[in-house]
Amino acid sequence: MKNLYLSLITSLILVFLPSSSTCQTLIGSVYHAKKGLPLSGVIIKVEGAALSAVTDQNGRFFLDQLPPGTSELLFQKTGFVTKGDDIEYDRGQDTISIGLSLYPLTSSYDREHQVIAWRQDRRSQQTPQAVAALDQHQIRELPSRNLPEALLGLPAGAWIQNGYIGSSPQIRGLSGRYVPLIEDNIPILPVTISDDPSAWWLTVDPLSINRAEVMRGGSATIYGNGALGGVISVGHETAAFTDGNAQIHGEAATRLQPGSNELGGHAGLRLSAKGLSASLSGYTRQFGPMPLASGSPTDQPSGYGTAGYRSRLNIRLTPKQLLEIGFEDHQVRGDTIGRTPFPWKTQALKRQQLLSRWTGHFKDVWWREISLTAARQTFSQDRLYASGLSGMPVREIEDLQTIRALLQIKSNPIFVWNIVSGVEIARHDVSSRAWIQPENGSRESTLPSMPNGATQEEIGLFSLHTVDVLKLRLAFGGRAMAQRVNWEDPRWGAATWTPQALTGNLSAMYALTRNVDITSSFRTGIRAPGLSDLRGGLPVQQAVIIPSDSLNSERSFSSEIGLKAANKYFTGSLVFYHSQLNDWMRQIATTYQGSHLLQGFVVQQRLNLDQAFVQGVEAEVEVPLHQSAAIYGSLTYTYGLNVSESDFLSAIPPINSRLGLRISPGQGFWSRLEWRHASNQNQLSVQELLEPSQHPDGTPGWNVVHLHMGYDFQWGYLMLGVENVFDTRYMYHGSSIESPGRLLIFSMQVGF
Repeated sequence: MKNLYLSLITSLILVFLPSSSTCQTLIGSVYHAKKGLPLSGVIIKVEGAALSAVTDQNGRFFLDQLPPGTSELLFQKTGFVTKGDDIEYDRGQDTISIGLSLYPLTSSYDREHQVIAWRQDRRSQQTPQAVAALDQHQIRELPSRNLPEALLGLPAGAWIQNGYIGSSPQIRGLSGRYVPLIEDNIPILPVTISDDPSAWWLTVDPLSINRAEVMRGGSATIYGNGALGGVISVGHETAAFTDGNAQIHGEAATRLQPGSNELGGHAGLRLSAKGLSASLSGYTRQFGPMPLASGSPTDQPSGYGTAGYRSRLNIRLTPKQLLEIGFEDHQVRGDTIGRTPFPWKTQALKRQQLLSRWTGHFKDVWWREISLTAARQTFSQDRLYASGLSGMPVREIEDLQTIRALLQIKSNPIFVWNIVSGVEIARHDVSSRAWIQPENGSRESTLPSMPNGATQEEIGLFSLHTVDVLKLRLAFGGRAMAQRVNWEDPRWGAATWTPQALTGNLSAMYALTRNVDITSSFRTGIRAPGLSDLRGGLPVQQAVIIPSDSLNSERSFSSEIGLKAANKYFTGSLVFYHSQLNDWMRQIATTYQGSHLLQGFVVQQRLNLDQAFVQGVEAEVEVPLHQSAAIYGSLTYTYGLNVSESDFLSAIPPINSRLGLRISPGQGFWSRLEWRHASNQNQLSVQELLEPSQHPDGTPGWNVVHLHMGYDFQWGYLMLGVENVFDTRYMYHGSSIESPGRLLIFSMQVGF
């Protein structure tokens, strides 16, 4: 594999050589629009080129080798409104000088750019799809213990925590393997993940990311197999190049919750030089226990910790070509409690990724931008669980090796037509082993829950289009997918799955007025059976699940209609949606070798039996009261029904909402007061009624209030918060972990 990466990098450097053309230098300065002071650390990017810059301590930047004609520049800095500017190059000039100001954010987040909706930059209010985002300043102002918790409060955002470190965001009634997590345009959740909450979400530290974007609704055409509920994409702050003197920027932050609830911090360092930039960041966080639900018979956990680091090296091969190389390592250590009476205890998780990406920009309208990405991922899990009638502890170590490649092409045949097309391929290999581990220290090998040597291969071809015709914007596309799963298990024998699928999307946005647009979308989605469906042979809820070689793909068809509005008085959206779920998997009683029991447990198997639907409404609004104050809020209603069983779908969140007031009177001070609400959820499925931690009358509703305030310095910030001011005891529906009650939070960051 190492030779493969070296060959790829060497080939790119040799084939794509610099081209000579007439260029000039851009010299500029960026200032704080309200204070008039120079702004350092502002990143400037040139659209359609591998050129970027970063402002120094005096707010100045240099851009060399700017191409002739008009160049579109993007100015970005955390806590400030993103600004675009066009620079016209006159061939008679050698140097151009500009100056501009950036305004600090007074709203909830920067709405000026959105990538996830169609794999390219768009303003949030210009996308037909239902999207939302969290910027770095918003994440730090509303701090959270993990990424799923950080997404709470966004439209359709919910959180499920069935295990102490087993958590998952929920979008439109779906979670787990139906909500992919994307980083650097690469999925970072293992294909062995189930539809239950997973500890893998904890391998992303919310305080270390720069931005999190959420696309609600089926997105299989854009992001592939399994994207039925929605997609979450995270990004990091990167180092830019500089054509002036080399610059070093960095920061160090800490966060504390008194009472042993949390202690941690993160640090980062970015180097900017001529044709070379690099970044290195790391984090560590230790968490104390959260209380269990009153009906849970399991023991109180002791806490867990997370740690990791991320490194990137960017090399500007030419003004039009960029090479990126990166490596990252993330770990989670601690105990988790699972569904009783057979708890799983996760000893450790580890995720590693080695990535290389070449990006080239060209004048040809059909080849405006080409990127080639190769990644090698490793997912390792060490866990304990009770097995068999004796309840003897079994230790299991599972490793998943994933090789991915993505070729993506952006085209712009005419100014109203944009295309993003590509090919994605991946291969996943499982290595697993298990042994019985009694108290006397002896070890006896046993069969693991995932067949050792199982493999999964995937290929997908996609093409996504956006067309602007007068007041109408159309977004449409298709994806062809094929998959091959092989396994051989001593218990169940050998089998092969080869599911194939074709999915499509059609979205439209029409301008009713200058500030109001109507949107609609129609999407098909698919989750083909894969390695996650092979996990069997374990006693779960008094049953043994045996794999089925006759599984078909789970499918969905989603439709939605909505309104988006934006002017100087308010910004908001309203979406009504309906998602039809077809061939949904369900576990039913069956026989194994003619018997309904195996080792004293009922035998069950997954089959495509159910038809279901999820529908609801999502609304959000933001109203600026003044240049220094804004009111914001959101409301979500979700209803899910299993039509085949005439039963409610499990873990459907109740009506939930939030209402907040953000005030920033100037000179760096800010405060945020937020109220969150969830109504009582008594629409319980039969499966939920069987859960020991679920009260038969449903999950009680709750109201909580959070207060945060802070001060932003030129070199960092201070934040002090009180969460759950009135110390309300509450729990998110579908979870078995209650809130930790009233919390004091202190965080601080210094930078240079």
